[in-house]
Amino acid sequence: MIPAQAVIVLVIIALIVIRASIRAFRGRRYSMARLIRLPALYIILSVALLLIDFAGKYIYYSVLLLIPAGYMVGTRFGTQAKFFYRSNVLYFTRSPVIFIVWLCSFFARIFLEFFIKTNPEINLIIDSILSFSAGMILGESVYLLTMHNDTALSEIGDSRT
Repeated sequence: MIPAQAVIVLVIIALIVIRASIRAFRGRRYSMARLIRLPALYIILSVALLLIDFAGKYIYYSVLLLIPAGYMVGTRFGTQAKFFYRSNVLYFTRSPVIFIVWLCSFFARIFLEFFIKTNPEINLIIDSILSFSAGMILGESVYLLTMHNDTALSEIGDSRT
């Protein structure tokens, strides 16, 4: 049986996931701050989970090396992200592959936290996947920022001719 407080937390998490899913596939308003804030948050959470789960066990901190690996994959799959205009406002959609990898790893972590007794090996695997997906989100955001800057520069060049 799940305690009432845990049910409330799970409902809040479900609402956040639903909102994130809608925004990932329908698009969200473009802003540089939004693209920087999201990967920064996930990287901070990845580091925090490792520090909590494996405090003092420094060898496990090597999981953080998966962030640069995820970054490289994220720049590759970031090409699936798209820009579009809605009512003359710039929006973007996320890469479905990156979002699904993140969503699956997030659900695994939530499931592990609420339904399975603490197991260091499983924690390490899930934290590794979360670190990798944080790197993927970072790579996708860098790709989107680069594409936006390239598009803006080409539009400036087109308007001058």
